[in-house]
This record gives sequence, C-alpha cells and structure tokens, in this order.
Amino acid sequence: MPIDAALRSLMAHRVSVQPLQSEDMYGNPTYYAISHPSSFSFPARVVQRRRKVLDRNGLEVISEVTVYADTTKRINLQDKMTLPTDFVPNQPAIIRVNRLTDEVGLYYTEIFA
Repeated sequence: MPIDAALRSLMAHRVSVQPLQSEDMYGNPTYYAISHPSSFSFPARVVQRRRKVLDRNGLEVISEVTVYADTTKRINLQDKMTLPTDFVPNQPAIIRVNRLTDEVGLYYTEIFA
C-alpha cells in the first residue's frame, strides 16, 4: 500500500542507497555506482536523534540518525546510504532496518544509522 499523504508530506529529504557489490580479500567493500540500476534513491524524513537500538548481533548500540523511507526496495546493513549534505556524517553506517507493514502490506521502511 502506498504511504499516506500526511506522512509523505513530512518526507522532505532525498536519500540514496548503493548496494554492496563485493569485498576484497582484506574485507574492504566496493559499492555499485550511483548510476548503476541496482542503486536507488527515495523520499525520506531524516531525523537526528540519539536512541538505543539492537544491532545485527543483538547488542544495544546508539543510533544517531533515523530515516523514515518511502521505499519498498530491500536495504541491507552492508549497503552504503547517503544522506543530504547538511547531515554530518552524510554516509553513516546502517545499524538496523525495519520494514513496517499494515494490513495491506509494506507501509514504509525505518533505517537506523
């Protein structure tokens, strides 16, 4: 189901995601170029707020940024997310991704970084 107009009107930012392409033998990541079809951008609301979240290992960590995203595409923890330039850092590591649903299906995606 598409996101409702009231929530959509709060999404004044544009965020882009570049999926992980590969890692070299030292574990250094390579990402798809922003112009590659696998990369995408979406409207979002970016909120700088400290909060405790659980990381992939179940440990409590501090998230500095929450992104409320109007996208149905899958976002992985290893992907590179780029926020608007007025946010510092503008490429924070993704800690957690929640895909929130309603009775019809995926409603929006919540990203903690």
